[in-house]
Amino acid sequence: MNHRKRLLISIICGVLAALCLGLFLYRTSTATAREQARLFNRFGGTTVQVCVANRTIQPGEKITDGAVTTEEWPSVLLPDDPILDSERHKAVGNSASTVILPGEPLRSGRIDATPIALDSVPLGMQAITIPTDPIRALGGQIRPGMRVDVLCSSGRGDIELLVQGVEVLALSNARDYESATGNAGTSQGLLGGRAIEEIRWVTLCIPQENVQQIVAAASEGKVYLTFPGETLGR
Repeated sequence: MNHRKRLLISIICGVLAALCLGLFLYRTSTATAREQARLFNRFGGTTVQVCVANRTIQPGEKITDGAVTTEEWPSVLLPDDPILDSERHKAVGNSASTVILPGEPLRSGRIDATPIALDSVPLGMQAITIPTDPIRALGGQIRPGMRVDVLCSSGRGDIELLVQGVEVLALSNARDYESATGNAGTSQGLLGGRAIEEIRWVTLCIPQENVQQIVAAASEGKVYLTFPGETLGR
């Protein structure tokens, strides 16, 4: 190959490289422009007022107005689901699902707006958590919102009904119950849905006068939860 051919090939390669680079830069700038336009349409400007934590907020902690401040952030630096200053109500009064660090924008995906069951305990009742297992808790098919009867068995084989129709507020496998998809460890249950076998504790809403009795029975591992049928007059 003579010198002229090598020079011609070099020129062609250089032109192709320049074209590829130009195409890359064009696509990048177009994508950037589209993203900037999307953010502008969404937030109404290149900067936006967002809610930011002014201290560390722990998982499960209820977010107060004093834990939130407002800062102006560039739209391009924000996560996909920021809580704007105009949406402060989406954060205040709800709980953090993960730790939120000082100076970090609040995100709707990290805020749990699910009502806390313990907030609904009426006057004269108490929330109490007792250990249990699938055998003593309807094969693991118990779930929040159900009303159950609480029984106690004695060492002599006697059975005593401690309290009737108490509400289940929470349990260790509540989220698993809602999202069960038929994986190992689940089974179809008579009460609907799928039974999760890993249940370890349950929180009940108990009349105050029955609390000590149930605590004493639970400390000996003798508490059983039963689900009454419609024929029992419920």
